[in-house]
Amino acid sequence: MGQHGISAESRWVDPTLPDDGDLGREAHVFVMESDYTRAHQLFYAEREDEL
Repeated sequence: MGQHGISAESRWVDPTLPDDGDLGREAHVFVMESDYTRAHQLFYAEREDEL
């Protein structure tokens, strides 16, 4: 379970690339439907504290 209490699974978009620690490597992240709204808010909501 992650830092925000959301369980997630990730898969590389291109699994043939070497796992070289590239944090910019494209991945799909899957969350339970019951956690979707919270996960979407965490990743895509505008953050007021960034101003």
